Order: sequence, then structure tokens, then C-alpha cells
Amino acid sequence: MNQVVFRYFVRTMVIILLVFGSHIVEASPIKTMDLASATAWSLRVDGGPKRSIKVPGGGWNSDYQSPKIPTMSVKDHVMYERELTVPKISEGQVTVLDFGGVNHGAEVFVDGTSAGTHHGPEVAFKMDISKFVVPGKSHRLQVKALHRAHYAIEGNKKSCSVPVGWDFPADEKHWAPRWSGNSKVGYGIINDIHLEVYPAVYIKDVFVRPSVSNEELTVWLWVRNSTDKTVRTSVQATLGSWNKMGWNYPGIAGKEVTIQPRTSVRVVLDSVAWTLGKKSYWWPNIPFDEEYRAVLHNLNLSLAVDDHVVNEHRQRFGFVEWGEGPYYYTVNGVRVNQVSDSTAEGGLSYWNAYSTAPAYLPPNKETGRLGCPETWKRFMRIGINMNRLHCSIPTKYMMETADELGFMLMPESPIWGNRLHEYNPEVTPHVIQAMARFCRNHPSIARYSLTNEVRPEDLQKSPWVNLIDAIREADDTRPLSYDVHKLGKGRIIGNEGGHAFIMEHYIPVVEHDKTEIRGLGESCWKKDGLLDAAYTLREIRMKDWAYFSPWCWMNYWPNFLEGMNHDLHAWHPQNAPDRQEGVNGWGSPIVKYVQKSMHPYLVMDHGIRAKHRRAEKRKVGDGAYSWPKVTDSYGPGDEVHRKIEVFNGGLTDAGFHLKWSAHWDQQGRKFFASGVTKPVNIKAGFHATSDIRFRMPAEIGSERQEFYLTIESVRDGRTVFAEDQLRFGILSKEEAESSAVFVREDRQTQGDYEQVYGKNGFLIVGDETERLPSYVKLKWTNGSMHQWAKTTDDSRGLSIFRNDGVGQKARIAACRYDKYSLKFVVDTGNTTQQMSMYFLDWDEKDREIEVELRAGGNVNQKRLKNFQGGVYQTWEIQGNVEVRLKSHGTNAVVSGIFFDPVQLTQ
Repeated sequence: MNQVVFRYFVRTMVIILLVFGSHIVEASPIKTMDLASATAWSLRVDGGPKRSIKVPGGGWNSDYQSPKIPTMSVKDHVMYERELTVPKISEGQVTVLDFGGVNHGAEVFVDGTSAGTHHGPEVAFKMDISKFVVPGKSHRLQVKALHRAHYAIEGNKKSCSVPVGWDFPADEKHWAPRWSGNSKVGYGIINDIHLEVYPAVYIKDVFVRPSVSNEELTVWLWVRNSTDKTVRTSVQATLGSWNKMGWNYPGIAGKEVTIQPRTSVRVVLDSVAWTLGKKSYWWPNIPFDEEYRAVLHNLNLSLAVDDHVVNEHRQRFGFVEWGEGPYYYTVNGVRVNQVSDSTAEGGLSYWNAYSTAPAYLPPNKETGRLGCPETWKRFMRIGINMNRLHCSIPTKYMMETADELGFMLMPESPIWGNRLHEYNPEVTPHVIQAMARFCRNHPSIARYSLTNEVRPEDLQKSPWVNLIDAIREADDTRPLSYDVHKLGKGRIIGNEGGHAFIMEHYIPVVEHDKTEIRGLGESCWKKDGLLDAAYTLREIRMKDWAYFSPWCWMNYWPNFLEGMNHDLHAWHPQNAPDRQEGVNGWGSPIVKYVQKSMHPYLVMDHGIRAKHRRAEKRKVGDGAYSWPKVTDSYGPGDEVHRKIEVFNGGLTDAGFHLKWSAHWDQQGRKFFASGVTKPVNIKAGFHATSDIRFRMPAEIGSERQEFYLTIESVRDGRTVFAEDQLRFGILSKEEAESSAVFVREDRQTQGDYEQVYGKNGFLIVGDETERLPSYVKLKWTNGSMHQWAKTTDDSRGLSIFRNDGVGQKARIAACRYDKYSLKFVVDTGNTTQQMSMYFLDWDEKDREIEVELRAGGNVNQKRLKNFQGGVYQTWEIQGNVEVRLKSHGTNAVVSGIFFDPVQLTQ
């Protein structure tokens, strides 16, 4: 018997299925037909004439359709139609339509009869049409795809009764017009559509539930009996290696179950001990390795009726457990720092991009496209280890590829806030659950985001809290979060014991008490978003926020992924150009700096640590950006003391030490100091501080203007990170004489400074006169003046003399402020003087300020908080001193500056 005949014989025997007799070994489903087509479907708009339509084709409103149908030209619905012949496989077969998604809802008709409805956008759903079709015969299939306008709430054109994602059509006139034209969201059949044939008794769904903490594996499966008889079934399960590795898998006990007619039951197989060790776990690809392949396993299920196998199913899975620590996320019990992107599918170059863009499709040898595997690798090469799929759900292929490459994904429900829709108690929870059921067997799914920017006053109401309970019914194995605009830190508690943490948007990165998980879900809108992202992430890491995601990577680098470019993009908030190789793309200084900032083994100098994302405004794309940047300066014989933060962003504990050297040039050919720091042990995901100390040469030639510090982070004898961009200035002997030393803090004097401060002179912010001493030169670098109270009786207000003809003494409450960093330079010449600054948090905004004085190449810092009652900080200064008041909260403020002889403090 030749191979062709043999295969035909096997196939013939497989499809001869009698529900309670024949033996079948076939994957579930038995038969799958792809119903996508550029020619088989027709379309009617609001009951109008037929026209041809590509399915899915990015949706009926996409650029792929010819001619394109304007999104808002449809008043209520479109009607898809095609002929369909249902294959005849077996007696009692089950025929199912499998939709990847229909926006924003659908009603399905077979030969004019309604077969079922589905409401809600983006999510996959299945519809059993068995009782409406006759296997072997042709039928007329119609899909009535409901427009978003169909769900408009009467009297409120801006709101719908079903969830609405990031959906802003170019021709839209009523819904959120300020966003008009900034998305490419497909309408109608937006993803794959298949017809599936199952046996009469079959495995309908599977949920594989690993537990690393309990070292066990549990399997849930749902079995469907579509017959009109009670059926007794037997479920058997075995394990195998997807990677073809020789694991000694545990056996799984089978289970027998009786199923009533026309019902489905959940079958829970007994948990088995997982003793294969950490190497059998699924781990993220951290640090990134081009050749990495995650460890995956297969669960093989068979379903028997009357001792005959009627259905088989294979489910791939990874043995992984996602969890939460006190203030961070974990994978398999190990801290994992999530560096993400916020990819808005509707803002990319393609309509329904996850199903149409080459960057998310399989590799194509004919076109040379590398596809989705290359997409995830590009993100990981830049340092991004996770993707928040903004208001969208990944395709199955996207998840499968992420599973294999160790890339983390966070699906987000298609629920965008700002009241584009109202909570629907039937539809909204269903959309959340459908997302989880579609994603839950993929180990790369690290977390679910329940909404994007639902208003705080809405989120704290009970309907939105119900989303926590709803998704946990479908998947209780993943952490949950709400990506919310300006709600504040903390968690939302569900009614059934679950919770979701708040991921904040567009706020400063402040200190936190490490009792809750904090994350920045969107940030960095500016044109120089790449630099903003790098700065902000460094601060995120330093302050132990668990999660960072800019908005969004493709805005800063539109052609970062295959086939995409600026002209095709729907979303142009920055008008960013397409970056070019070697200019401002791969290999450019800004990209190298971003890659360092995102590197798991980053080393970072505290003195030039990340500023707030808007603290330094730079133009990046036009060539004005340059690194390295001069930071502190040192004079001959000065001691150099640099605090260096060492990060272990890997997934295993390790010891680190730093090898360093100081050079006169960036190439490092001439060094005048070098050394090795003491080893420090750092747990996975954490960081620690090391000190580098050395003394500058006593004589430095006048031709020397700067020097460089190079640092290597060494782990297990191997350099894992190198920094050669730390650049420092050199002071002349005269400049080196500048100094600043902290003396004291005073919380008692408040506004009555006259007998304590300002003997030589002062500056009171908001007063019309300035009484600085002659030896002082003071220049503000930035900031604005604000009066809380022009006059006040409050003792915290500084005393002033009113030049109003009466000469009456009064008080004023005012400040000079900057949202991020308030700066001024003061020069006292060759003598040491006392300078006191008065800080007042008048309106009790819980301000927190880092007071930093830079003089003679040294940086002196004091943290100031809880100054609602008014605080003086006194310093002894000499020469030229730069003062930086850095905000770690609402803003940086100072209300007065006072000068006195040094002896007053001795």
C-alpha cells in the first residue's frame, strides 16, 4: 500500500464515527474550515445593495477594502453573507462557528433564521449552529455586524451600552471629537472566522493550572454532551515535552464522569506533584538571549465513550506561576521588574494590525518578512521585556510566539474610559471573562489590565469593582491591574476577595512606602520621548516601582517594526519622523542610552541619576542631543566620591563587584586612577549601592577640561554591564575653593526670623524689596512666583515691612516654585558665609524636596519633608554654589533666603 493510499485509508477510518461505537483518534475539532475570503463574501450596508468585501480584511471600514466604507457612514449595521457547505463527518456531529471578534456585536443567521447573538468588541467567541444546518448541504450564512452606533444610549451620543476601546474614527463627529482620526479600529468581522466540526461528545475547553509554590499541576476541562442521552465518559491524560526534552513526567490519574443530555460539565483531574525542578519552569527571557527558547510542555487528553476514544485534545502550556510580592511582581516566586510598552493596536500603521500587519504575522520567506518572532525580539533587544496591549487582546499566534521566546504580555480589555460607554451588567463582565478564557493557557500572560483610564469617580463604584470578581471566575491565576489616569496608588478590592492594583498615568515618580505595588502605566508623551523614557525608567528602578510603560514606543520610533512608518500611522501626537539606521535608530547615542537604562544589570551614578521625565528639555531627533553629559566637577587634589547603584535585574541571586578606572579621554587609553569595589550580594530583581573613591592628581595641566569614569559590573567573573559615558569637569584651583556644608535645621522659628536670620541681608519671595548683602550675587535659573496669601496673621508667614505710608509690619505667605526642579546660583566670593533657606508647605500638599548644593565638584544633599509648619535649613557656603531643589511630590518651593556671618552658628 503506497503512502497516499494509506493516508486516505486512515483518514476514511477516522471520520467513520458513530457516537457510541467507532474508535476515533483525532484532535479536537475533527474538521476546521477557514471561512476568510476576499471573494466569497458580500456585504450590505444598512440594508442597501450588495457589494463585495474582504473578510476579515482589517474590518469593512479598513483601507484594504475597495472602495473603503467610511466608518461613520453606517447608521446601524452591515450584513455579511456567503454560501456555506457544512462537511459531513459523523452522525450527531456538532457544527460551530469560531469568530476571532466582531465589532461591536453580531447576530448570526442561517437560511434567514437567527442562530444566536454576541455583544461586545474585540473578543473571540464561538456559536453552535448544529440545529440550524444539515451536514453535507449548502446553507446561506449571514453575519449582522452591529455598528457602535447601534449601541448608542438614547439622549447621549457619546456613550454606548457595550464597551468601547481606543476607537476614534477619522470621520467621527460625535464621540470625543478631540481624538478624531487617531485610530484604525476595524469594524465588522475583524479577525479570523472558522467553521469547526466536533464529535457529539467532545472536549470543549481546557485550563491548565500550574502552581510553583505548591509544586503541583492541576487540570480543568469541560466536556460537552450534545446528544439526547446520558453519557458516561472516561478522561485520560498524559504529559509530554514540546521541546523534546527527556523529562520524567508524573502520571495523571484518569477520571470517569457521567454527563446529562445537552449539557457541559467541568472535570477536575486530581493534582499531581511536579518534581522536575526549576529548569522545567517557564521563565521570561531576562537577560535577553537571542537563542533562548522557553521550556514548554504538552498535556495530551483523550475522551472515551464505552471504551472507545471519541475525541483527543493537545494543550501546550508552561509551568509558571505569576504572583505579587509586597511591592513588586513575581514569576515563580522570583521578583521580576516589568519594563513594558503600551502598544495601541488602533494607533499603528495597519487596520486591525494584530491580524494584518506583517510585524504580527508568521514569517514569510517570499517577502522576506521575519514576522512576530522578530517583533518580540526587537522589543527585547531595546530592553522592553513586556507588552501592555493597550485596549486590545493578542492573537493566538502572538501569544504562542511570546510563549516560545519568553516575552511577557499583558492583555487589556477593550474598555477605554472617559465615559465612552456605560457599565453593562451583562456585556461588560462577559468581555472581561472572554479575554481571560482566550489567554489563560499561555504562560507569557503575566497580568491582565481590566480597563484603561476609567474615571476615578467611576472606578470606585461597585459596578467597576465587579470586573475583579468576573475575571477571576475565568482565571484566578494572574495578577490584576487597572490602568487609570491620576487616581493615585493603592488597590481596588473585589467583592469576593480578589484585588487589582492601580497603575498610574502621567504622574511624577515619587518615593513610596513599599507596602503596595506601584507602576507607571503610561508616560513620556514629549517629542523627545526616548530620552524621557530612559530618564523616567531610571527613577522607576531606583525607587522600586514595579512596572513602567511609556506611551508609546511606536510614537517615538514609528518604523521600529516591520512594515510600519510614520505616514501610515493613525496616531501622530509627536509628529515623530521615521528613525534611520545609524543616525537616530539602532546604534545611535539616544538608543544606546535607552538600552542601558533598560538593561537588567544597569549601574547608575547617583549624582546623575534619572531626572523626572520633564526635568530636562532636549531635542533628540534633530541632532542636538549628545552624550556623554558633563555632570559634577573636581579640582586638583580633590577626593572623588561617587555612589553607584548596582542592579540585579536578572532572575537569580548573585554577587557583583565593580571594576572602575578614571581616564583623561573617553577611549580610556590614559587612566590616572583605578580600582575594584567590595563584592555585594544582590537578590534577583533588587539593587544595592557601591562606593567608588579616589583622589584627583595634585597637579592637573590647564589643557585638561574633563575626565571620564568607566565602570564594569562583574558577576561570576564575567562583565555583564559596562558604562563609559560618565563625564566630569575639572575645576581650576580658584574654582575648587567653593564649598557647601550643612549646619542645622530649625522648625521652631517659623516666620519670626528677625532675631535669628538675615543679619546681613535676605530675600523674601513676594516682598517688593530685596535686601541681599553686597557680597552676595544670586541668580535664579528657573521658577515662578506664587502668593498663597498676600497678607496673613498665620505665624508661618514671613514678616515683612509694608511700604504703605504707615510702615505697618505684616506677614506674607509666598513661594518661588517649579514643578520638578527649582534652581538658583549664589556666589559669596572668597569668604565663608551662612545661608539659610525657609521652606513652607503652606497649603499642606505633602511636598517633599531634595535640597542639593553643588560646590567645588562636591554634591551635598538633604531630604526635606513634613514642612507644613515651616522649616529653615542653614548651610555654610563659600564661592560659587549651585542650589537645586528637586521635587518628589507636588512641586519644589522656597519662601525666603537669609544671609548671616558664620559665627552665629558657632
